[in-house]
Amino acid sequence: MKPITRRSLLVAGLAAAPAALLAGPAVLAASDDVVEDLKRQIRALSLNTASGGGVNVKLMPNLDNGEPTVPLSEVFSFDRHHALCRVDTNPEPFVMPTFGMGDV
Repeated sequence: MKPITRRSLLVAGLAAAPAALLAGPAVLAASDDVVEDLKRQIRALSLNTASGGGVNVKLMPNLDNGEPTVPLSEVFSFDRHHALCRVDTNPEPFVMPTFGMGDV
C-alpha cells in the first residue's frame, strides 16, 4: 500500500475542490477546515522556491593554450519555472567545453 504523504493529501484535496464547488455552499461550509489546511500546505510548499538574477563575468578558455583568459559577460535570471542566461557579445574567440560535443 502506498503511504499517505502531505503531497498526496494536497493533490486529493485539490482534486475534490471542483466537486465541492458544484455541490453548493453546504459542502463548502463543512470543509472550511480542509480548505484552510490546504492553503497552509500550499504556502509551505511555495517556500521551496527561489528567484533572482544579476550580471556575471566568467573567464573562458582561450584558443592558444586553453587557459581561462577571455572575459565573457553574461546576464542571468531565474525563477521557479525558467532560467535565462544571455551573452550579448564576446570580445575574442574562446573554447566552449560541452558535455556531448567536446570542445567547440
